[in-house]
Amino acid sequence: MQASHTAAPNTTTTTTTTTTAEVTTALPITTEGHFKPWDNPDNIISLETYLTISFVSNSFLYPGLFLVGVPTNAVNCVVFWRQGLGDRMHLCLFCLALVDMSYLIVLMVQAASVFISLADKVLGAEYYAKSLVYCLGVGWGFKAASGLISTVIAVERCLCVVRPLHVESIMRTRTMLWLLVVIVLGTQLAQVIQPLAYTARRVVDLATGEVFWNIVTTRLYADNRVILDFVLVVLLPFIIPVFSFIVVSLSTAVTAVRLRTAQQWREESSVATTTGVQQLHHHQAALTLVLVLLSCVYVTCTAPLVAVTLARLLVPGFSPEGRYSNICIASHQLGTVFSAVNSAVNFFVYFWRSSHFRKTMRGLCGRHQCQNAKLASMFSIRH
Repeated sequence: MQASHTAAPNTTTTTTTTTTAEVTTALPITTEGHFKPWDNPDNIISLETYLTISFVSNSFLYPGLFLVGVPTNAVNCVVFWRQGLGDRMHLCLFCLALVDMSYLIVLMVQAASVFISLADKVLGAEYYAKSLVYCLGVGWGFKAASGLISTVIAVERCLCVVRPLHVESIMRTRTMLWLLVVIVLGTQLAQVIQPLAYTARRVVDLATGEVFWNIVTTRLYADNRVILDFVLVVLLPFIIPVFSFIVVSLSTAVTAVRLRTAQQWREESSVATTTGVQQLHHHQAALTLVLVLLSCVYVTCTAPLVAVTLARLLVPGFSPEGRYSNICIASHQLGTVFSAVNSAVNFFVYFWRSSHFRKTMRGLCGRHQCQNAKLASMFSIRH
């Protein structure tokens, strides 16, 4: 599950159910010497270790993050909707919660193959292979959109601290809305071509009668390999995550330093300010602190996957078809878990550091309780 951009050319896609004997290759294998990639003695971890990591991730980690992240992101959407989407930052955070919730749902759809395999191994293998063709790209699209929205949030807050007047005149709510629409639709449209480039094919082992499912390339891929490789193998899995990671890291560092400097200046300054101005400064500082923490969570959770990406570029043999294939795929699996954690924990950052968020939540809960009380009262009167 999410071991690499699995349907990529020149990589080995391992479609497994529950046993190592059911590992199949979806594309032609590039071997080093006479070893298959997963059997190479230079592998740091064994195939069984990778399968264990994959099983734990799909059976426990993804479902757990799904159960935590989907409800909390739904709450985030309701709270920011209630606070008003006319504010461009509320709009950004609303879209981020919606995209993160969608990403966790797609991960769970793919992870469901493990539970299906418990009832029917052949059906589970078929489901897994087809989920890679039809869902993997959607998940990558939502993940890329989440990273780009996090980048927009970090850059916007950095500019608000460094050049506040310029940001207000350039980045209006309508402009932000169009930017977010372009990000979400653009990342999804980039993945529409994946089901056209790859397909799941049923294969029967004539010697044993076992049924396997392979992912193979289509004629469309063969005719447009360079373009499709760039979009599906380079742009979304490599360029966008690394770009987002670098920009968010730098923007967050600048914002944190400038915010600290501004707070020290206000504490040391003898210039009198009105109560309204002080409250505005306090609100903006509190909001900026929440967003800085949000960016720090993003950087922390994205770092493992970025490290794996750089290792694939810099370390010979560190690829799904190289001599270190098992550790490469397992590392990518764990990196995807961290990215799912990032999509599931934002609610706790808001609730911990934002009094405005907590106040809105209490208002929503109180309103719901009042409505329930009215309904109960009406019911008791009628009966």
